[in-house]
Amino acid sequence: MDLSVEIADPGSPDLTVHCHVEGSLILLEIPILQQNQMMLGGSLPFQGMHHVEAWAIARSLDIREGEMVLDPMCGQGTLLAEAAIWWPNATFVGCDVNSSQLARCNNNFKALSQVVSLNQVDATEYGGIPLRDGSVEKIMVAPPWNRQFAIRGKPQEFYENMFRELFRVVSDTGRIVLFVSRRVLQRVKDALEAVDTCWSLVEERSFTVTRKTVGIILSLEAVQSAGVRDPTDRLFWERDAPSDGRDLYEYWREERARGFPRLNPVVS
Repeated sequence: MDLSVEIADPGSPDLTVHCHVEGSLILLEIPILQQNQMMLGGSLPFQGMHHVEAWAIARSLDIREGEMVLDPMCGQGTLLAEAAIWWPNATFVGCDVNSSQLARCNNNFKALSQVVSLNQVDATEYGGIPLRDGSVEKIMVAPPWNRQFAIRGKPQEFYENMFRELFRVVSDTGRIVLFVSRRVLQRVKDALEAVDTCWSLVEERSFTVTRKTVGIILSLEAVQSAGVRDPTDRLFWERDAPSDGRDLYEYWREERARGFPRLNPVVS
């Protein structure tokens, strides 16, 4: 019996059937329903930050329909892409100094069939981001830690200049979420204090990235909307999350999965 089959595009089949043969027994596994592959995670052409951590950062922005979401140091766009997967009705803008990183970000958004506005600019220059003052509702950024991506000049000046430009473009009722490491946390806090007193740190959530690296999610809001208070060590959307950052990944993964849409037929 001839079992050969010609497939026009083996890398993109309409249906994948698993066949297991044991003696005279043939078992066929035929999928009927499937989940959106991008929501499952790990399917972007260019992967950067892990999709669960990227989702937690984007979730902390509290993105609403029609809002502008900016990543001023977007790299290959992992944060923006994750936000676009889950909150597709927002407007996405990315900036970076590296053209090859922006090209990867663009390819990630093409894979999502989503639109992103990309700009090759330096977000540490005042007026560098090509957006009007106070025009951005939500900003998320993972600034360099001076390890994998080196900081040009003195780190303290770099972070201060970054904050000046972010505060220029963000709305007074907006929200800024940063992802930093424990190694640079104090420098980032010092830069925030040196630049502005109108924005308040409202959340400071630590979690384990690797055995040697602790990541911190920092959420900022304008004082008039946040009020002056000590930052909480939980994110606003975390309900019964574990206090130990070493256990957070599994909790975030489950919270992310709660938002999965209903399964769709494999072949319509």
